[in-house]
Amino acid sequence: MPGSSAWTLGVVLVIAVALIWSASTVLVQAIFSTLEFERPVFLTYVANSCFVILLPIKALRSAVYDPPATGLLDQTAALTPAEELDEATGPTERGAAERASRRSAWLAAVRGALALCPVWFAANVTYNVSLAHTTVTTSTVLASSSAAFTLLLSIALLGEHVGADRSTAFKVAGVLACWAGNVLAVVDAAGPTAAATGGGGGGGGESGGLHATTGGALLCLCSALLYACYTVLLRALAPTDLLLFFGLVGAFNALALAPLVAVLHVTGAEDLSRLGLA
Repeated sequence: MPGSSAWTLGVVLVIAVALIWSASTVLVQAIFSTLEFERPVFLTYVANSCFVILLPIKALRSAVYDPPATGLLDQTAALTPAEELDEATGPTERGAAERASRRSAWLAAVRGALALCPVWFAANVTYNVSLAHTTVTTSTVLASSSAAFTLLLSIALLGEHVGADRSTAFKVAGVLACWAGNVLAVVDAAGPTAAATGGGGGGGGESGGLHATTGGALLCLCSALLYACYTVLLRALAPTDLLLFFGLVGAFNALALAPLVAVLHVTGAEDLSRLGLA
């Protein structure tokens, strides 16, 4: 794909992610307030576990597009008798090499998913918890600071070069504007207006009475930092098979965090009896 086309596609996908993110924020706050189902850990667990659907999709795709031993006989059809003798063990060796390559790819995906899973869950759960204590506007402004964190971490950990050019100036300006917005959002959350709405049983604010608090704003900032860590870690891991990689993230999330959901339900911290589980 040409460079300009790839850049355009990237911009379109970033905009799509931003729209989906904003819509999901409104939806989660509606679940918390309108449906009165404030269960951030459970919602995060379900959403992340849904990634497991990518594994059967990966298996189906491999069965359709990657049939075993495709073309090995055809590759030897044009060989001379002498070449055929030299290549007699070629298909077997190539088959073993392919199996070893697939095994190596699986192990790399497993290790990467295990490393990414806790960071991804922590980023999501802190953000969802913060949504119970912030407005949509505040959470959106603070969540956008993940871009600034990502820039700084990519320079510090990945060694990405930042030159003295026009694009760098725009990046620095974006980071400064982002942090100016963060300061204003936190000040607003800690101000007298937030205190007044918070003291009246949630009578003010957005999304059915949810109001901004300093704790919610700080949680949102923590989530933004974790999302930046997730982005940098994903870039460092550079998985080649995204279906397999994120499918494994969903599977590990579903298996490893099920006990946490059960404990929160039994202790009443996140009672799920409304779902018919008890």
